[in-house]
Amino acid sequence: MNPLCQHDLEPHPIFSRDAKGEIHPQRIKNFLSNKIYAGYYDYKPWGKGKHEALISWEDFQRIRSRLNENAYVAARTDAAEEFPLRSFVPCACCNKPLTAYHAKGRNKHYPYHECLNKQCDQRRKSIRKDVLEREFETLIRQMRPSAGLISMLPAMLRDTWNHRNQSFEEKWKEQKKALTGINATVGKLTDRLIETTSPSAIQAYDTKLEKLEAEKALISENLAKKPDLNQDFDKSFRTAMTFQANPWNIWASPRPEHRKPLLKLVFAAPLPYVRNQGFRTAKTTSPFKVLTALNDDEKEMAVRVGFEPTVRSHARRFSRPLP
Repeated sequence: MNPLCQHDLEPHPIFSRDAKGEIHPQRIKNFLSNKIYAGYYDYKPWGKGKHEALISWEDFQRIRSRLNENAYVAARTDAAEEFPLRSFVPCACCNKPLTAYHAKGRNKHYPYHECLNKQCDQRRKSIRKDVLEREFETLIRQMRPSAGLISMLPAMLRDTWNHRNQSFEEKWKEQKKALTGINATVGKLTDRLIETTSPSAIQAYDTKLEKLEAEKALISENLAKKPDLNQDFDKSFRTAMTFQANPWNIWASPRPEHRKPLLKLVFAAPLPYVRNQGFRTAKTTSPFKVLTALNDDEKEMAVRVGFEPTVRSHARRFSRPLP
C-alpha cells in the first residue's frame, strides 16, 4: 500500500487503528475500493442508487485497477541509469525482457544483459552491455530526418495546426447549434407530456426525452472540453520539433533520467534483440512513422539515371540534295 495514503489519513482521529495505533493497510485498501465515494451504493433493503460523488467514476475505476495489480519491487534508480535499456529490450527468441547484471571478473565487475527464461534457447547467453547500447545508439542516429525535411517540417505542422483549429471551431459551432435545437425539442415534448393523458403517449414521450437528455449530456461534455485555440504555435511545438529533428541529442544528454521517456516517445513497442545479429525492425510512434514516410518520398523524388541520356549526343548536319 502506498505510504502516502497512510501518511495523509493518520492525522485524522476518525479512522480506526490497530493495536499499535496505526491505520492498517487493508483498511486503507477497503477505503479506496468503496464505490460509495464515487457516488454509487448498493444496499439490499434500498436497492441501487446514486448520490453526489466525491470522485469521478473514471478515477474510482483507475484506483481499483491499480489496487488489483500485482505488487512489485521498485527498481533502483542507479540501476535504471546504468542500464537504460533494461526491461525495454526483450529477447527475440521468447519475447521476455532481458535482465541486466554485473558479472564478477578477476579485478572488476563487467555489465551484461541476458535472458533468464528457462524455456528459452538463448537462456544464460550473455550480451555485453556496451555492444547492446552501441547498436541501439546506431539505430537512434539513423532516425534523424534529412535537413531538407526538417526545414519543411515547421511549415507543414503549422498548416496542420491551423486546419485543425479551424475544423474544431466549425464543429464546436455545430455542437452549440445542435444543443440549442435539443433544448427546444425537450421544451416542446415536456409541454406535450404535461397536456397528454394517454399512457402510451406518456411512455413514448418519456423514452424520447431520455434519449435527448443523453445526447444533451454528451454534447455539453464535448463543449466543455474546448481547447485554447489562441495558443502560440512556436511555443507549443518548439521542443517537439527539436526532439524529432535529432532524438540522439536526448539520448546523449548528461541527464540519464531523460533516456526512459525517450524510449516511450520514439518506440511504440519494445525492441526485440537477436544475440549476435542485432535489433529487429523497430515499431515507432506516429510522428516518427510520418517522418520516415516523408523521408522515403523525398528520396524517391530524386532524379534517377535513365530519364535522360547521361552523355550528350553530337548533332549531325545533313546536306540538302542537289536538284
